[in-house]
Amino acid sequence: FFLMIRRPPRSTQSRSSAASDVYKRQGWSRQGHENEMELFVTRFCLLKILTSDLETPIKLAEQFSQHKQSPLYNYIKFLSLAVKIQSQPSFVKLNQYYENILERDPNLFDIVQKIFERYFVVKQQQGGLFSGLLSLFES
Repeated sequence: FFLMIRRPPRSTQSRSSAASDVYKRQGWSRQGHENEMELFVTRFCLLKILTSDLETPIKLAEQFSQHKQSPLYNYIKFLSLAVKIQSQPSFVKLNQYYENILERDPNLFDIVQKIFERYFVVKQQQGGLFSGLLSLFES
C-alpha cells in the first residue's frame, strides 16, 4: 500500500487552510472511510517529521482536531514537540502510551522507528569519543 501525498497549492495564503486544502484535494479523503481520515493525517504528519518538518504536523493536527477530536492528533502534536526539544524519554513514553491506537495501522510503527533512528540513535552514535562503546555492550 502506497499513499501518494500531494502538497496544497502554493497560492494558499493562510497557513491554517493548509489542512483543509490537503483534506479537500486528496483522493483518499473522498474514497476512504471517515474513521480512517485520522490514520491518513497521522501517516502524513509522521512523514513530515521524518523529513525534518516539525511545524506542519503540529498545525495540521490542530486544524483537524477542530473538526474531530482524536487521540492520534494529540499524539502528533506531542511527538513533534518531543522531537523538537530532543527528548528521547518523552518520545519513548508517548509511543508506549499510544501503542494501542497506533496498532490500527501497523505501517505507522515503521515510520515511528525511522523517526527515532533519525533523531535519537544517529545523534548518540555521533555523540563523542565514548559513544561507540555503548553499542558494543548492547550487542
